[in-house]
Amino acid sequence: YIFIVLMIKTNELGFVKSFVALAFLISFTFFALQHISLKELEGLESKVKKMTIENKIKEDLLKKSNIEEVFAILKNYFKNLNCVLEVFIKDKNEVIPKKNSANKNINQSDLEDIVKCKFGDSECIFIIKSLSNKTDMHEVKNSLENFLPLIETLITIKENRENIEKQQNYLLRINNLIEYSIKISNTLVLEETYMWIIKASSVLFGADSVSILDTSNGKGLYRFLGSKGLDLEKLTEIENKINSPYFGEHIDAIVKTGKINYIPNTNEFPGWAVTSENSKSWLGIPLLDLENKVFIVINIGKDIPNYYTIDDVKFAETFQKTVNIAITKNLLLERYRMDSITDPLTKLYNRREFENRLLYEITQAQRYQTKFTLLLMDLDRFKSINDTFGHLVGDTFLREFADVLRNSIRASDIAFRIGGDEFAAILTHADKIKAVQIAKRIKSNLSKIDLGVSFKPSVSIGIKEYNNESRDELIIECDRLLYVEKLRSHGS
Repeated sequence: YIFIVLMIKTNELGFVKSFVALAFLISFTFFALQHISLKELEGLESKVKKMTIENKIKEDLLKKSNIEEVFAILKNYFKNLNCVLEVFIKDKNEVIPKKNSANKNINQSDLEDIVKCKFGDSECIFIIKSLSNKTDMHEVKNSLENFLPLIETLITIKENRENIEKQQNYLLRINNLIEYSIKISNTLVLEETYMWIIKASSVLFGADSVSILDTSNGKGLYRFLGSKGLDLEKLTEIENKINSPYFGEHIDAIVKTGKINYIPNTNEFPGWAVTSENSKSWLGIPLLDLENKVFIVINIGKDIPNYYTIDDVKFAETFQKTVNIAITKNLLLERYRMDSITDPLTKLYNRREFENRLLYEITQAQRYQTKFTLLLMDLDRFKSINDTFGHLVGDTFLREFADVLRNSIRASDIAFRIGGDEFAAILTHADKIKAVQIAKRIKSNLSKIDLGVSFKPSVSIGIKEYNNESRDELIIECDRLLYVEKLRSHGS
């Protein structure tokens, strides 16, 4: 304004022109410097604000113990910067995607920047996608890199914590294994041994079902000795299937190789015996007898696919060796015990064991009102086969009949040789009707054997359901019925 007034009042044009030019230059310089200073202040203010936010984010990250929560905070922060952040953690075993809630679909063509970082044994892959054309991706990437040292620290802390927990869990598992191995080795009979093995397997492997399978008699004769988490009907169904030619390959492989078998997902295994209550993860652990042959397979099931890890399989090897050492004494005791109660020719229980078992069943029936039926059997014309064809053929006949008897009765029933050509069977939880069916099966199976001589084998069977008699009364009545049956079969 002053310059304009001077220009009007003075008529010296040259002076006016030079003065106005100088004034304009001074004014331009002043306002330019002011503008630049304001820009610097705005930039400085923006940096301070960004650093404040980042420091607040870092404080929040340090409070989180879960790495997924850490990435969730980061993703939310970059969402405010108009970006989508996708995070992948790649370790030795697998790639685990950490999904971003704001992420819909990230195509390969959408990727604007990738940041890779190595954190110990893991590799972090950050994928950044801009949601706006105004986003400064260079600034976003620098912002991400500011967080990387803290993320590395948090992941290292997480890995160290997991390693410590893993070691603590392993030590606890080993201590539990030692305690169970002591309990197993302190048992005196194999039935009790198997009970403790089932308990140990259930606890140490967090199993939903455990069973003990006897494989000592080979394919077709596998049978369950005990279980937890599976009822009798289910066990019978599985037992029938794994003994067929079409199922049980996982068991056959263990018996053949003596090695642990693991099926991560039984639904994907074609030879699995599918049932309505099907385990999703399965571990099969063999136990070896005194001749180092597989005689037991421990079946461990979990209703979650891929539940067991490589560490579990390695621990199963330790478990197998420990249990095998613990049961060695029991196997020796069982061998001595079986020698004392078993007939050496037929391998059936002898008369002394028959007396003990019969007394036990009578006691159980009187105490719990349970049923059982006694079978007394006598081989027809056995003396004539010895006299005509010799004792070798007679012994063969006895062994063949013992096999027939074993294969004709149920798993819960018990067979005995109580004399030269005299046999017995205790049919537990069976009435006379069921016993008659079993007796017919024994006779039918016996008629099919071939002794290689001109002799048709047959047997007479006395059948007596227990009806609160004394031991002697039961045997006398059953023996009388056997005599009646023998007379009838001979047409007398």
